[in-house]
Amino acid sequence: MLPRIPQSEPARIPVAKPPLGKYLSLPLLVVMIAFLCGCQEEPDRVLFINSYAPGFPSTDEYLAGIRSAFEGRDIDFRTFSMDTKRNPQEDYIRAKAEEVMEEISRFQPDLIIASDDNAARYVVQPHLRDGPTPVLFCGVNWTCWQYDLPTPFVRGILEVLPVREVIEELKSYYPDAKNLTILSELSNTELKNKEHLDPLYAELGLEPTYALVNRFEDWKREFLIANEQADLIFTFTHGAIHDWQEEEAAEFVRQNIKKPIFTVEQHMMPYCVLGFSKVAREQGEWIGARALEVLGGTPIDSIEMTKNRLTQNTLNLPLADKIGFHPSKELIESCKVLY
Repeated sequence: MLPRIPQSEPARIPVAKPPLGKYLSLPLLVVMIAFLCGCQEEPDRVLFINSYAPGFPSTDEYLAGIRSAFEGRDIDFRTFSMDTKRNPQEDYIRAKAEEVMEEISRFQPDLIIASDDNAARYVVQPHLRDGPTPVLFCGVNWTCWQYDLPTPFVRGILEVLPVREVIEELKSYYPDAKNLTILSELSNTELKNKEHLDPLYAELGLEPTYALVNRFEDWKREFLIANEQADLIFTFTHGAIHDWQEEEAAEFVRQNIKKPIFTVEQHMMPYCVLGFSKVAREQGEWIGARALEVLGGTPIDSIEMTKNRLTQNTLNLPLADKIGFHPSKELIESCKVLY
């Protein structure tokens, strides 16, 4: 038997790999490099400064509109609540403003959103109006010139309430109405409303009496007085009224209402006969859209200031029946009706 002759291993000859560019065109290489680099980019950072606290209806609607605009985007979105409606003391608000600035220093946002007057007055005006971080604002009532706004770094949407429209509607039913009681919270916002609206009341032939309170028991007491002395009662909101009880307030109104009580805030409709209200989400959607423009490279000083435009009309039919208010067919058809 012949001995086995081992078979030699085939020679392994190294083969040089062709350069990547042989298979990929230059444009495709550029796209791949940009994609790989983009995977490592951090998300845009946005800070929302809330003058009030979670649960305040208008602010929650602003946030809903903003978040809907940000949906599907790579954005690190954070909120800071100053809670100044329930805590209106000057020292408290200034301390919260300092906390906001500390949060800005830590977070280093690419864009800041400020909601309502206290954020504008205590944070934007003294600290942010001259940049370098761009700022958008919403919920600032009537005017912003008193906060030295706008600036090249700050733009926003002003909140204009349909007060004239709802009073003129009621005056068409109560042409002799003269005595108006403003029953609401005691807050900086209400003091600003007073300054802005007193000339309007005079123009419409109304003499205002103010009942601005801090506590629910005081609100109930002033409600009873207004129903005896006023022709019309105007209530804005209850966010700064301590110990507010929604169900108790609604039942108290049902039991004691005698005069037309109206509002410009949708969340007050359980206690009111008629409301012509702002649509708060409109402001949030506007802010969200403008925020994406700024984050995409649009200079903030190219964004035009604007005002809210949408109105929701609401009729509380049980309360209307209780005081003998009989709205026209046209008014009913223009309203969301509460039964």
